[in-house]
Amino acid sequence: VDVAHVRTLPRMLELGWLKQQPALAELALVQKGSRLSVMPVTAEQWTAILPMD
Repeated sequence: VDVAHVRTLPRMLELGWLKQQPALAELALVQKGSRLSVMPVTAEQWTAILPMD
């Protein structure tokens, strides 16, 4: 998999706020017991994250 920086979001998206977003309910990062690491993000989740900046 090739990974490249596309853009930097203008503000930090805090974990507590992300947990409140219905579109991200299944995101591994917001699941109880998950640790912050490299993890998969579906296209649908990524589409929901981008406008949050």
